[in-house]
Amino acid sequence: MAASLSDVQIARETPSDGLQEDSIQLVAKHPQHGLIGKLQALIFSRSPALQAFLKENSHQWADFVLRIFDPNMNVNPMIVGDPHHSGTGCWGNEMSVGPIVLLHDLEIVTEFANKGVEYALLKELLSLSIMTLDTIVYSGDVARPQARPYLRVFGFRRVGRTAIFAYSPNHAHPSRSVPLSAEIAIDQDRFAPKPWAFPPAVMAALRQRFPVQTAADPPFDRTLAMAPAHMQPHVPTPAEVVAVVHDAYARHPAFIHVQDDQGFTPVYAAAIGGAVPALRALLEYGIPAEEILSRDHNGEEHMNAIEAFDRAMMDKRLETQIWERRKTTYSDEELMVSYMLRQAAGQEVPSLEKFMSDAQRVHY
Repeated sequence: MAASLSDVQIARETPSDGLQEDSIQLVAKHPQHGLIGKLQALIFSRSPALQAFLKENSHQWADFVLRIFDPNMNVNPMIVGDPHHSGTGCWGNEMSVGPIVLLHDLEIVTEFANKGVEYALLKELLSLSIMTLDTIVYSGDVARPQARPYLRVFGFRRVGRTAIFAYSPNHAHPSRSVPLSAEIAIDQDRFAPKPWAFPPAVMAALRQRFPVQTAADPPFDRTLAMAPAHMQPHVPTPAEVVAVVHDAYARHPAFIHVQDDQGFTPVYAAAIGGAVPALRALLEYGIPAEEILSRDHNGEEHMNAIEAFDRAMMDKRLETQIWERRKTTYSDEELMVSYMLRQAAGQEVPSLEKFMSDAQRVHY
């Protein structure tokens, strides 16, 4: 598309989609092509309004709620001092004070993507007078891979090893001196390798931070592999896993979206374990398509949740054939959940009846 970006005008407008009063909406308009880009940001003090917003948008800000801060909006000690979770180590206790700006949305018309409109909108936002030295700007899932170069140009740096990027207007802030090479290394090694052992204190902490994942896909302590049955950890029943899902959601909706230390989301953890009732419970709460289709983890073959669940169903059939020497078909409940996953991911699927009929033609 032949269009000069020198003709693009950046302006601040009043949000028209129900965003709160303390919000910023910047638009990019071209005299020939009209609206070609939009940026939305929200300004918060540490108030109930922030908590209400985070609950309503928990899928986008799960890492922010559960991995960066505690319920009182004080920074998580792991972000500050843990050798692995602190990432480049450039963020600290300054995150517990000062105004918060959430970069909520950044949309560019496809024909103008990666042509500098993103840069112009971000530059305008970061030039506003609200950017005091103690303000920190956070990005949620607006920081998709294609947006990261623009964020990093302005000094946004990943918070620990989470999915959140942050920016300090203070040029003396440690984040402003982290080289891009160090940032990219964190991208390539975001997730910790799975530990060999899980002492009681570690397990208790994991259950507190990632209740659904630890119930649906319990960590395996290799030091207990040969231990007698009475020493083996309790494996939750399907009903217990579903109860954990409901309890976690009641505590905070972000618990059903947050990635654990291996990058597993609850829906992925339930999928790899073939946890049919848990998957149904999660889907009924609403799991966005990008979460179901995500490969952003260190799991086997980097499968998405649909592929992982298909593999779990297939493995179950094969085990039955090998150990019980009989062939089985998929259960109606398994196929129903497989269908629900595909629907939630936005995939084109036939009628439920045809989907189940086609799937049952495969015998093991």
